[in-house]
Amino acid sequence: MKVTDSIKVDYMDPIKQLMDEHRVIERVVDIFDKIIEGLENGIKVSPELIMTNIGMLVECANEYHCGKEESIIIPYLEKMGKTDLKTALESYSNDYNASFKYIDNILEVMEAYASGDMSVAVKIVENGLKFIEEVRPIFEKEDEAVFKILKQGLDKEELAQLGEVIQDFEYSWDGPLLMNYQKMVREMERKAGQLIW
Repeated sequence: MKVTDSIKVDYMDPIKQLMDEHRVIERVVDIFDKIIEGLENGIKVSPELIMTNIGMLVECANEYHCGKEESIIIPYLEKMGKTDLKTALESYSNDYNASFKYIDNILEVMEAYASGDMSVAVKIVENGLKFIEEVRPIFEKEDEAVFKILKQGLDKEELAQLGEVIQDFEYSWDGPLLMNYQKMVREMERKAGQLIW
């Protein structure tokens, strides 16, 4: 018995947790949208705020949430023979990952922006708008096309098994967990509100 076995939390609904993670990511994208709006309106948005927002997207969405989808949910769907759901989830995951080319373009000019070169704000805005347009609908569509169907198709035992695998991921994850990300996004919303709105 591992030490963590005695302190494991019982995830009653692992699918709900995954969809809750979507809501946090959507809020981070909403903050990014406001940052881009501020730049469009000529506001000198703090480079730290931009990088904090991008950093949270990378950590919370790419590494924490998508890490679960790619290492747990997709193999689980394959094992369960749910190929339609697996294919749909892979498609949404690929779309999300492809959209990060726009974040890479932003990162290329952030040093110049941080040094005071406001001319690169145009590139940040252009790429930010493209990223937001592509990413914003993904998570809601994924909920409808994959997670809600999966939740209806699993019995209690299967949900419990999936929850255990997700718990193992949570215990091995060395970053914040969902509750921490919820607090972090609230703080980021507060800071963005003070600086932009």
